[in-house]
Amino acid sequence: MAIRSTAEQLSEVVELDSGLSVARFIRMSADIIDYVESKDDDSTLTASHLLTLELLLAAHFYSLRDQQYGDKKTGDASGSFRGMDGMGFESTTYGQSAIASDITGCLSKLSQQQKFGAQKITVGWLGKPKSDQIDYVDRD
Repeated sequence: MAIRSTAEQLSEVVELDSGLSVARFIRMSADIIDYVESKDDDSTLTASHLLTLELLLAAHFYSLRDQQYGDKKTGDASGSFRGMDGMGFESTTYGQSAIASDITGCLSKLSQQQKFGAQKITVGWLGKPKSDQIDYVDRD
């Protein structure tokens, strides 16, 4: 596993809680970016690009733990959060930015798999082969 980013770099992307270790979020994103890099057959992703993607994903995972406010009020203490469950990387603005920045499209595919599963739909004929079929006029 190649860890490209640091906690200091991540703090430039997202406001971090000072008492929280972000190493696990960086490791999680590094694993995914290693996978993305392995799928980049044309070597279109530069080291800088990989670093950016890793930081955006680390910020995504961090903000899933400490969700961003979508709306907040002070009077009568109200608040709502951004994102929805089951949206994959699209559930945070950081994940959306990572998908948009990934020129290989790999993160988009991974996000779709997270949302809908890795199942493929297939269609098959369940009837008899043409040679075993009886013409309509010959049926009882």
